[in-house]
Formats: sequence, C-alpha cells, structure tokens
Amino acid sequence: MARVTPDEQRLRQRVFIQALVEWGTVRKACEMTNVPRRTYYDWRNNPDFVEKVDAAFAEYGDFLQETMFERIKNPMKGIGTDTLLIFALQGAKPETYRPQIMVEQDTAKKLMSEWFKTRQEEKRNTDVETTEELSEPIERTLEEALQRRQSHGSGNADSGEEEEA
Repeated sequence: MARVTPDEQRLRQRVFIQALVEWGTVRKACEMTNVPRRTYYDWRNNPDFVEKVDAAFAEYGDFLQETMFERIKNPMKGIGTDTLLIFALQGAKPETYRPQIMVEQDTAKKLMSEWFKTRQEEKRNTDVETTEELSEPIERTLEEALQRRQSHGSGNADSGEEEEA
C-alpha cells in the first residue's frame, strides 16, 4: 500500500468535509469520498480536523434550517415530508429544536434516590409493610417525596430542577 503524503491527506480531508456538509452523515461522506470509516476515526485524533467536522455538521444544520424557512415561505415548493425535516432538525440542531420536555439523567437519579429514601423512612416508621403500601403508585410516592423535599428546604441549589421535571 502506497504511503499517503500530508498534502494528499489534507486534500482527502477537505473533500470529506465538503461531502459531510452536503450529506450530513459520516457514513454518506465516507461512501461518497471512498474514505474508510476507520480512517475517519484516525483523523479525529487531530483537533483541527475535529473542529472542521463540527463546523461541517453546524453548516448542515444551517442548511436544514434554511430548508425549513423556505418551506414556510413557499409551502408549494417543498419537496419531501415535513415530519422528516422536523426529525432532521432535532438531530442537527438539538439545542434549538429538541423537545424541551426532558428529564436529565441526573434529575432522574435524584428523584429515584429521594423515592428510595422516602420508602426506607416509611418502612422504619411502620415496621410492617402492608399489601396496600406495596401497591401504591410510584408517581404518588415520588410526588410526596418532592413535596417533602421542597417543604424541608433540602439546601440543594438545583432542587428547583425536579420541580420542572
């Protein structure tokens, strides 16, 4: 196998980045430029290349956003489905288009931890578990735990996070 010169590698990377801007996926950019995916991962060890890849994804996201606005202005010229465009925008520009109804992993962990603490306290206070207690909906128990946490002022700076979740 012939050794690739640094100039040839930069050219291959530039062509790859152009394909990434055009197609928006690493798989398609690799396919269109005949760059093995393994090579792409090797190139990612170079911070300058990573910066260019990030910029290419941002540019592709801008293209999707422009497509959306063009469809809004000229709905009869739109080709493709709006639903697919929505999903593409959510993936390419999640900071803008991702649904805002999300519970962060840390928040979920805190909620579950609080729920388990509450259950342990209840067990200590009652000494006996009844079937009725076991069948109690988790949602109600979590709600009670959150209310107790809020009323006792847990001292956590992020205790308001759970309130929104």
